[in-house]
Order: sequence, then C-alpha cells, then structure tokens
Amino acid sequence: MSCFWCHSDYSELCTKCGLVSSCSNHWALHHSLDKKLCYPVKVVRDDVVGRRIIAARDIEQMEVIMEDRPVAVGPVHSTLPVCLQCYKYVSLDYECVGCGFPMCDEQCAGGDAHAQECQVFRDAGVRVKIIRCDQDTAEYQVIMVLRLLLCSEVDLGRTGLLCDHVDKLGDVERRVYGQNVVQVIREKLQLKQFSEQQIFRYISIVRTNACAVTAGEGRGMLRILHPSLATMNHSCVVNTRVFKRANHVVCVRAQTPILKGQEIFNKYTSFFAGQIERTELIQDNWNFCCECPRCRDPSDLGSNFDTLICTKCKGSMFPD
Repeated sequence: MSCFWCHSDYSELCTKCGLVSSCSNHWALHHSLDKKLCYPVKVVRDDVVGRRIIAARDIEQMEVIMEDRPVAVGPVHSTLPVCLQCYKYVSLDYECVGCGFPMCDEQCAGGDAHAQECQVFRDAGVRVKIIRCDQDTAEYQVIMVLRLLLCSEVDLGRTGLLCDHVDKLGDVERRVYGQNVVQVIREKLQLKQFSEQQIFRYISIVRTNACAVTAGEGRGMLRILHPSLATMNHSCVVNTRVFKRANHVVCVRAQTPILKGQEIFNKYTSFFAGQIERTELIQDNWNFCCECPRCRDPSDLGSNFDTLICTKCKGSMFPD
C-alpha cells in the first residue's frame, strides 16, 4: 500500500487501525498527538478535482476526523501596522531592536512568533522603517510567505502538495508581489536558495489555501495555513464542522454520518450566502465552479436566498 497522504511507495501499514499505510513523513497526520486516535481518512487523486480526502471507514456523526496545526500564521497582505507577535494594532512608539518593525514592547519583540524573521532581517543587515500607523504598509506583505519558507522541511513538504493556481496571477499582482515579496526575500534578505518561481508558487499557495480570520478586538486580520484542512474540497452541503482550539489548531468533526469511500468536505463560504454570491466568491478566490447539490438546485435546496417573487402572478423567479 502507498502512503495515505502523499502516495509514496515507501510506507508501512498502521499496526493499530490497519486501515492505511504511511511514509515516515506523514505519520503525524494519521494519529492524534497522544497517538490514541487514528484519523479515519485518506487522500485519493482525481483527474478533475485533484486530491480528495475520503473516509477510510464508516464515520459516525461528531466523530473526530482530523486535527490540524498551522504551518504558518501571519498578517494579511494589506494591513495597518501590527505587532508581529500578538497582532495588536501598534503605534510607532516601540521598534524591535533587531529588525525595526513596530511592536507592542520588548516582550513581544522577543516572542517566538517573531523570532525567525527578525533573525533573518538582522543577519541581512536590513532594518525596516515604518513612518505612519494610519495606512496600510507594504513591509508586511513579505511576512506570511517568509514564515512559510522558514518552516521545517516536513511542513514545507505538506504545503508543497497543495494547489497553487500560480497561473491565475495577473500582471499587476505579479508586479506587486515581485517588488514587495520576491525581491525582498531574494535581494534584501539574501535568501537566494529560494528561486523566484518557488516564491511565486508559495505566494499563490497562501492566496488559495490560507484562511483569513480576525485576531480579535483591537488586532489585525491574519492568514492561517492549515495544509490538511486546505486539502479538503468545498461543498455548500458540507458534512463536517471545524472547531477552533488553542494556538490556531483546528479539529474537524463529522457533522453527518459519512460512509466509507465518501468524500469529506469543508465549506469555504457562508451558509447564509445565496448562490449568486457563493458562485462569485468561489470563482474569484478559488478558481472553480461549485457543482454540489445546493448549487445545482435553482431553489438553493429550498432556501430561496436568490429567489424573487413575481409581483403579478406571485410565482417564484429563480436566477439563471
């Protein structure tokens, strides 16, 4: 049997559940941290939709399907100045001694989340100077991608399996990312080991797969990349529910019973969005058209979010 996650032939059968085999790099994706729980999933490849996560056995309602920790967390592409440790909006009163980014205080400047990029800036002799705290600042555009590039080889391997849609980047996007991310990483920070092609691919992976969430009141928006969660395809008729845990870890549970071999879906859009809004959002952000049962039904499975009532005959008018 090949690896349940990457399909490598160099794999061994799980002696606990006997359902899947794994290579040495992906055992952590098969079981919980205490190794008491084997996750009942595996990845299959499809010529049309690519990688899909399916049930390796029958899964009961509310059963844990998987847990996922992020490989990278960082500020969104366009943001006001924020602390790179706790993500609070900051004034310019305190600057990190090592890199010059404005931070809350010395404690945040020495925090684990900020340590790696700070060392990179320090080693390259680069010091950031932000002069205004009331407008979006281009210096933050590099942070999320840089943190991703600096993560472990195992995490980069997990991330590398994700879809990127790098071919969808427009000329303006390529120019902006090229100047504010690619050139900063390769020229200013002297990380020549990462090619321009590699960096653009990871930029596109973040754009396509990382979720955007608020860090809380008085804090900025974050991008969080969960590679396992991002491998789950979308359906507006979702069969899972995602629960947030500490340190941005997520737990995925079955919302309905899922039979062996059935695909396990996530939901990229709001349940309360109509078909017109969902279609535009999915095409703009993930470059596909949803063909789930809800999107194929003119009445939106009876929700009628986009249905109009004729003022003359009182009949229903469905969107095309």
